Amino acid sequence: MHIAISAAVYLAGAMHLFKIPLNAYLIGFIGCATFLTYNLHRFIGLLKSDKKDVPERFQYTLNHLTSFITLNILILGQFIFCLEHLSWDNIFDLSLVGFITALYLLPVFPGFKRLRDIAWIKIFVIALVWAYIFILPDMEGDAYSNVIFYVFLMQFFFFLGLTLPFDIRDASIDEGNQLKTLANVLPIKKVIRIIEMCFLVSLILCIVTTVISKLPLYVPILFAMMLALLYFLVRKYPRSEYEMYYLGLLDGFILINGLIFLL
Repeated sequence: MHIAISAAVYLAGAMHLFKIPLNAYLIGFIGCATFLTYNLHRFIGLLKSDKKDVPERFQYTLNHLTSFITLNILILGQFIFCLEHLSWDNIFDLSLVGFITALYLLPVFPGFKRLRDIAWIKIFVIALVWAYIFILPDMEGDAYSNVIFYVFLMQFFFFLGLTLPFDIRDASIDEGNQLKTLANVLPIKKVIRIIEMCFLVSLILCIVTTVISKLPLYVPILFAMMLALLYFLVRKYPRSEYEMYYLGLLDGFILINGLIFLL
């Protein structure tokens, strides 16, 4: 549920940035879609995992399977309700990201594989989808904002840096599945250096966006503070045994990201 709230706030922040009135149905749709996407990913991951050695992040779902299914059915109803109130332009803009997300989740490739099971590609797909969601509000009109390209890349590099710690966490699992990622090919120090560069590029693009759009000075300052805190956590705890740490990284910093542009 936390990731759904974070996604909704994230999109609301984008609407505020692009000076577009808040669209409650689009925000609700993205929140519900995010909830269903992450839970479907969890469910498929549970089916693919070794029943004798279920990862901690799947254990809670396994222990509360009835509640898990019931809640997802309720959210699916809300998802359909919001979908019915979206414009055809919204639906068209969402179709591409929806198609990519489906390929990421569903084992439609040979060998019961998903898009995320293909070497090197996982973090780039995640970053692409989240960055695309942030520019959705600007795609409703006939003309795009003059900063849409910078905003897209700002969020793309932010999510690249945010996603790499999860590759570090899953390095041994991915290696066992013969899935090549940066985290199981490079030393952790080099992966952290890549994260550092991603955050630096994201901050530079935030400053460019601020100058062009004449945003308040506190936007890049808060964005820099967020990146500094995130980098500190990743550098100090590159690999943690606590699942809540990773949930906090993902849900918490997506939420903070949205709030910065919503203020």
